[in-house]
Amino acid sequence: LLLFFSISMAALIDAQCSASDHPNCASWVKNGFCTNPGYTKAYIQQYCPKACSNSGCSTCP
Repeated sequence: LLLFFSISMAALIDAQCSASDHPNCASWVKNGFCTNPGYTKAYIQQYCPKACSNSGCSTCP
């Protein structure tokens, strides 16, 4: 049951990942976008899933 829950949660997290980074990601990352607690994980996944290694996007579309 726990394994099923873990797999389901991973699928939900990946589902929020954008296919590509926003054009401004390089600049945002330099300014701390990936680690700023003011941004939610969902927000990071939407705008900079590839540039932020902590985004939780294991595979982006």
